[in-house]
Amino acid sequence: MGSPSRQVGGQGSALSLAQSTVGLGRVPRASVGHLGSPSCTRRRCRGGGAPLRSPGSTPGAAPTASRRSREGAPHVVAAFECKQIFTNRPTTGYCHQSGGYRRDSHPHLLKPIAMHRSTRLCLLLLALTLPGLAPAALITLSDNLSETNFSAGAFVSSTALAQGFSTTSSAFKITDVALPLYRGVTAVGDFLVSIFNNSGAGGTPGAKMADVATVLASSLGTSSALYDISNLSITLTPSTSYFLVLSGVGLTGGGVYWSFTNSTSGTGFPSAYSRTNDGGVSWSSNGMSFPQQMRIQADAAQVPEPATLALFAIGLAGLGARRAARRPR
Repeated sequence: MGSPSRQVGGQGSALSLAQSTVGLGRVPRASVGHLGSPSCTRRRCRGGGAPLRSPGSTPGAAPTASRRSREGAPHVVAAFECKQIFTNRPTTGYCHQSGGYRRDSHPHLLKPIAMHRSTRLCLLLLALTLPGLAPAALITLSDNLSETNFSAGAFVSSTALAQGFSTTSSAFKITDVALPLYRGVTAVGDFLVSIFNNSGAGGTPGAKMADVATVLASSLGTSSALYDISNLSITLTPSTSYFLVLSGVGLTGGGVYWSFTNSTSGTGFPSAYSRTNDGGVSWSSNGMSFPQQMRIQADAAQVPEPATLALFAIGLAGLGARRAARRPR
């Protein structure tokens, strides 16, 4: 099959059309001359505008379906696009073989090259914003594990122990909790690690906010060792005080021990300590002198950097301008 080839210039230019492949025959050569005639050229670019392009003008390019339906007809010499100099709006049309200008009733078939370029630029700017997110940073909210153990540890069975910590002003998710723990030799049952808010009387533990883990007592050793609970994703409110609570779930035969220290040093310390002997009905007044030992870490939420926000805004503005330019007036 042959392919049409054409050359479109300004006023008075010649157009060479190869054999049409649509099946309607060759466009009459007498018709070709009308494209270069002053009457058609002036009318197709009214107001003094110049032709922008003729779609598919690359030599040897195969005709598209949308172009065949129009340019394959015997009465059409060429389809083209003009830009009106007063409105700066593209308008599409074609030259009839009679020499007159016909306005295109389907302007969407001929899309301005400038629009394609602006779209690519906008998409590029939007793509540049993706790697501009500040990487998630690991934050240590509480850590006194390096302090010396004061004694064998506080007992957890029917008793629940609570150690306070506070969140920072950034949005984040808790990802890791580590506690120095061990069990009694005959301990049977589970223990629960959870997070409470401080809505109780005098700032003591109030409502449970999240369960961190339920652990078999038999999974612990009989001497103190760090028990690490990782791969968490617990979202808490920024700039708020909480308690990490250790409580027994049917613990018998010696219970579980949570190491504590007499030092108030460490990240996030001093912080409040409390305990309950009645299942959380009442909690002891907060103390500071003998805190439980623990480490709580979190990932800060990804925050767009200022330069990224600027690029993103430019990209959105460009897309908005493109949509406005395409809207019929």
